[in-house]
Amino acid sequence: MRKKALVLGGGAPNLTLMSGALYALDEKGVKFDVISTAGAGTFIGLLYVAPRGMDSKQALKNTVNVSIIL
Repeated sequence: MRKKALVLGGGAPNLTLMSGALYALDEKGVKFDVISTAGAGTFIGLLYVAPRGMDSKQALKNTVNVSIIL
C-alpha cells in the first residue's frame, strides 16, 4: 500500500496559497498518512489536523483573515 505524505514549507507569503491547495485536496477526499511542515507551513498543518473551535475546512478558509506585515 502506498502512503501519501503532505509536505508544507515555509514562507509567509505562501500561507494562503498552501491553505487553498490543502482545502481543495480535502474537498476531493485526499487523506495523508504523514505530514511534515516548516515555517508558515506549520501553521497551516496545525489548522488542518487540530483546528480550534471549528472544523479544518473552516480553519483553512479563515486564513484569508490572517494579517502578515512585511
